[in-house]
Amino acid sequence: MANFLLLKGIKIYTIKISYQTGDSFSTSEEEELIGCCWKNKNLAKEALQAIKEHHHVYASSGFRDTRTSEEKNKEASKFKWFYKEYPEGSIQLKLDNGEYKVTSVFWIGFFETLYGADIVVDNNKRY
Repeated sequence: MANFLLLKGIKIYTIKISYQTGDSFSTSEEEELIGCCWKNKNLAKEALQAIKEHHHVYASSGFRDTRTSEEKNKEASKFKWFYKEYPEGSIQLKLDNGEYKVTSVFWIGFFETLYGADIVVDNNKRY
């Protein structure tokens, strides 16, 4: 995360993703913060809900999912988080200033499995 303003005495929220990743030869469990943060905890909650919805549309059924990409995109397009330029691999989240930021969904991929996502306080107070 770059270009953040350091703040003192203000809680800054972000989302921590817990997931498994790897390659053909090994796997590892990872925890990573997404590239967004909020002063408004309610917006962080909305972002967490958006992550859950995105995962439900694109990854919850895994290889058993028989829907086409077009069908998934049609379902996803009903949500505010939908980013049509790269719908399966990106999500747009509302920031404190009302604008939307597109961020990668690094927890979805051939070798990735999402374990969970939680709102956390960014102890570095970056914003």
